[in-house]
Amino acid sequence: MNNEQVAKDLEAAAKEIETRGHCQGEMHANGKICMLQSIYLGTGYQEQPGGPYNYNNESRRREAENAVASVFPYASICAWNNEAGRTGEEVAAKLREVATSLTAPTAA
Repeated sequence: MNNEQVAKDLEAAAKEIETRGHCQGEMHANGKICMLQSIYLGTGYQEQPGGPYNYNNESRRREAENAVASVFPYASICAWNNEAGRTGEEVAAKLREVATSLTAPTAA
């Protein structure tokens, strides 16, 4: 895993949530997106009107998802996103927290 790239992708995902807004229960609704959808977009998925996504780097998405999933021992990304009262601010903050942890220097 390229931690630096994953950290950049998660920062991009946080910006997607902040720009589009946050939703729960669906990947996207009324222009807003969930945490998982933000990871898709942050790693390069491009929305296609009326059709599937255009994407060329599935491994980047999986690495970003795995990094985020590793901090949720009790639930999936979707379950955490959909927890009652969860806000977009919390989602963006969690994405940034994981990104920062990937690039933090390790103790010798």
